[in-house]
Amino acid sequence: MTCIVGITDERTVTIGGDSAGSDGWHVAVRSDSTVFQVGPYLVGFTTSYRMGQLLRYSRPAASSTVHSGSAAPVTKAAASASVASGFCSR
Repeated sequence: MTCIVGITDERTVTIGGDSAGSDGWHVAVRSDSTVFQVGPYLVGFTTSYRMGQLLRYSRPAASSTVHSGSAAPVTKAAASASVASGFCSR
């Protein structure tokens, strides 16, 4: 089970997560983080470390315009990388 927690005081946002990887029977401490920053966004993920890698290292195209509060460019980049890498299909 993964635990990801976020809290804000309306000025600062803090997010944290555990570092355990489990297959249901065994638990291993992972060196890669389940929370990280992508541009102006804080991201937390669970279940698949491969999906976490795609979320963390896929970048939106340089021409993408990020609108206030919109994570659409980051989401689209991660979705495209997921299909391209064979992690999922359309």
